Amino acid sequence: MKKAHMPLSIQVCEVVMYRGLVASGGILAVFGAFLVLTDFYVPLGVSIFGLPIFILGLIMFIVGFWRPEPIPVEPEQGMKFCWYCMTQIPLEAKDCPDCSLPQHDVREA
Repeated sequence: MKKAHMPLSIQVCEVVMYRGLVASGGILAVFGAFLVLTDFYVPLGVSIFGLPIFILGLIMFIVGFWRPEPIPVEPEQGMKFCWYCMTQIPLEAKDCPDCSLPQHDVREA
């Protein structure tokens, strides 16, 4: 028998997902399942908290596959974000003009 040849464009599938939401949802679902299963063996009443955590973790996990990764926020050319109030300030600024707090430059450390 001869194998059917599939074009490369059909074999490659681009997956769009929000990796952080999938990972955190999975962690929450596992933790919630742990609390629920622990309550079966040691009745401490933790399943009251475990079941909502498990359900929310599953929802986050599933929604993470539908949502695309968010676009990273970058400052404009020649600007940086203030470490405290997140407003854009000039790269050479030592103090933020908005919140008056000193800026700690990574290059100085």
